Amino acid sequence: MFKRIMVATGGSPWSTRAVEYAVNLARELGAQLYILHVVTSPSLISELLASVPFDRELKERGEKILDEASALARDRGINCETILKTGSVAENIVMAAAEKDVDLLVLGSRGEKGLMRGGLGSTASKVAASAPCPVLILKETSFLQELLKKGAMVR
Repeated sequence: MFKRIMVATGGSPWSTRAVEYAVNLARELGAQLYILHVVTSPSLISELLASVPFDRELKERGEKILDEASALARDRGINCETILKTGSVAENIVMAAAEKDVDLLVLGSRGEKGLMRGGLGSTASKVAASAPCPVLILKETSFLQELLKKGAMVR
Protein backbone atom coordinates (compact mmCIF):
# COMPACT_ATOMS: atom_id res chain seq x y z
CA MET A 1 0.00 0.00 0.00
CA PHE A 2 2.58 2.60 1.10
CA LYS A 3 5.92 2.12 -0.65
CA ARG A 4 7.39 5.61 -0.12
CA ILE A 5 6.82 7.45 3.17
CA MET A 6 7.99 10.97 3.96
CA VAL A 7 8.11 12.45 7.44
CA ALA A 8 8.75 16.13 8.08
CA THR A 9 10.52 17.09 11.27
CA GLY A 10 11.39 20.35 12.95
CA GLY A 11 13.10 18.71 15.90
CA SER A 12 10.24 19.33 18.33
CA PRO A 13 8.91 16.58 20.60
CA TRP A 14 5.79 16.21 18.42
CA SER A 15 7.97 16.02 15.30
CA THR A 16 10.14 13.37 16.94
CA ARG A 17 7.00 11.39 17.70
CA ALA A 18 6.08 11.61 14.00
CA VAL A 19 9.56 10.40 13.01
CA GLU A 20 9.28 7.42 15.37
CA TYR A 21 5.87 6.57 13.94
CA ALA A 22 7.09 6.88 10.33
CA VAL A 23 10.16 4.75 11.06
CA ASN A 24 8.03 2.01 12.60
CA LEU A 25 5.53 2.18 9.74
CA ALA A 26 8.31 2.00 7.13
CA ARG A 27 9.76 -1.03 8.93
CA GLU A 28 6.37 -2.77 9.08
CA LEU A 29 5.61 -2.10 5.41
CA GLY A 30 9.13 -2.42 4.00
CA ALA A 31 8.75 1.11 2.62
CA GLN A 32 11.38 3.64 1.55
CA LEU A 33 11.61 6.43 4.12
CA TYR A 34 12.40 10.07 3.43
CA ILE A 35 13.06 12.43 6.33
CA LEU A 36 12.63 16.11 5.56
CA HIS A 37 13.58 19.25 7.45
CA VAL A 38 12.81 22.74 6.20
CA VAL A 39 14.91 25.67 7.34
CA THR A 40 12.51 28.59 7.39
CA SER A 41 13.46 31.65 5.44
CA PRO A 42 14.26 34.55 7.72
CA SER A 43 11.93 37.53 7.61
CA LEU A 44 13.16 40.63 5.82
CA ILE A 45 14.00 42.40 9.09
CA SER A 46 15.89 39.46 10.57
CA GLU A 47 17.61 38.95 7.22
CA LEU A 48 18.87 42.53 7.34
CA LEU A 49 20.04 42.13 10.93
CA ALA A 50 21.40 38.63 10.56
CA SER A 51 24.77 37.72 9.20
CA VAL A 52 25.82 34.81 7.03
CA PRO A 53 26.88 32.83 10.14
CA PHE A 54 23.25 32.98 11.38
CA ASP A 55 22.03 31.37 8.15
CA ARG A 56 24.77 28.76 8.44
CA GLU A 57 23.72 28.05 12.03
CA LEU A 58 20.14 27.40 10.93
CA LYS A 59 21.30 24.97 8.24
CA GLU A 60 23.66 23.24 10.69
CA ARG A 61 20.80 22.89 13.18
CA GLY A 62 18.67 21.40 10.39
CA GLU A 63 21.41 18.93 9.50
CA LYS A 64 21.67 17.94 13.16
CA ILE A 65 17.91 17.33 13.33
CA LEU A 66 18.14 15.17 10.22
CA ASP A 67 21.18 13.29 11.59
CA GLU A 68 19.29 12.46 14.81
CA ALA A 69 16.21 11.33 12.91
CA SER A 70 18.18 9.20 10.47
CA ALA A 71 20.12 7.63 13.37
CA LEU A 72 16.80 6.57 14.89
CA ALA A 73 15.85 4.98 11.56
CA ARG A 74 19.21 3.21 11.20
CA ASP A 75 18.98 1.92 14.79
CA ARG A 76 15.72 0.24 13.80
CA GLY A 77 17.15 -1.19 10.59
CA ILE A 78 15.58 1.32 8.21
CA ASN A 79 17.47 2.85 5.33
CA CYS A 80 16.38 6.42 4.74
CA GLU A 81 17.16 9.47 2.67
CA THR A 82 17.37 12.86 4.35
CA ILE A 83 16.32 16.07 2.63
CA LEU A 84 17.11 19.62 3.74
CA LYS A 85 15.15 22.46 2.14
CA THR A 86 14.98 26.20 2.78
CA GLY A 87 11.91 28.40 2.60
CA SER A 88 8.23 28.06 3.43
CA VAL A 89 7.70 24.94 5.52
CA ALA A 90 4.30 23.91 4.17
CA GLU A 91 5.19 24.65 0.55
CA ASN A 92 8.47 22.74 0.76
CA ILE A 93 6.83 19.72 2.38
CA VAL A 94 4.26 19.54 -0.41
CA MET A 95 6.90 20.07 -3.14
CA ALA A 96 9.24 17.45 -1.66
CA ALA A 97 6.39 14.94 -1.44
CA ALA A 98 5.61 15.52 -5.10
CA GLU A 99 9.29 15.36 -6.13
CA LYS A 100 9.78 12.01 -4.38
CA ASP A 101 6.34 10.73 -5.44
CA VAL A 102 5.57 9.63 -1.89
CA ASP A 103 2.49 7.60 -1.00
CA LEU A 104 2.14 9.00 2.52
CA LEU A 105 3.23 12.10 4.41
CA VAL A 106 3.61 11.90 8.19
CA LEU A 107 3.55 15.09 10.27
CA GLY A 108 3.48 15.94 13.92
CA SER A 109 1.28 18.80 15.07
CA ARG A 110 1.12 20.55 18.38
CA GLY A 111 -2.17 22.10 17.41
CA GLU A 112 -1.63 25.21 19.50
CA LYS A 113 -2.22 27.69 16.68
CA GLY A 114 -5.05 25.73 15.16
CA LEU A 115 -7.37 25.39 18.11
CA MET A 116 -10.30 26.71 16.12
CA ARG A 117 -9.48 24.39 13.18
CA GLY A 118 -10.00 21.21 15.15
CA GLY A 119 -6.64 21.36 16.87
CA LEU A 120 -4.37 21.27 13.82
CA GLY A 121 -1.53 23.73 13.52
CA SER A 122 -1.30 26.03 10.53
CA THR A 123 1.51 24.07 8.83
CA ALA A 124 -0.32 20.75 9.17
CA SER A 125 -3.53 22.33 7.88
CA LYS A 126 -1.79 23.84 4.85
CA VAL A 127 -0.01 20.59 4.02
CA ALA A 128 -3.15 18.49 4.42
CA ALA A 129 -5.04 20.86 2.13
CA SER A 130 -2.54 20.72 -0.74
CA ALA A 131 -0.50 17.51 -0.44
CA PRO A 132 -0.37 15.19 -3.45
CA CYS A 133 -0.91 12.15 -1.23
CA PRO A 134 -2.60 11.11 2.02
CA VAL A 135 -1.34 12.92 5.13
CA LEU A 136 -1.14 11.30 8.55
CA ILE A 137 -1.07 13.91 11.31
CA LEU A 138 -0.07 12.88 14.81
CA LYS A 139 -1.46 15.49 17.15
CA GLU A 140 0.24 16.45 20.39
CA THR A 141 -2.65 16.36 22.81
CA SER A 142 -1.00 17.76 25.94
CA PHE A 143 -1.66 21.37 24.87
CA LEU A 144 -5.37 20.72 24.38
CA GLN A 145 -5.58 18.74 27.62
CA GLU A 146 -3.96 21.62 29.50
CA LEU A 147 -6.53 24.07 28.09
CA LEU A 148 -9.36 21.81 29.14
CA LYS A 149 -7.93 21.53 32.65
CA LYS A 150 -7.92 25.32 32.86
CA GLY A 151 -11.58 25.40 31.85
CA ALA A 152 -11.12 26.66 28.30
CA MET A 153 -14.01 25.77 26.03
CA VAL A 154 -13.46 24.43 22.54
CA ARG A 155 -16.29 24.88 20.04
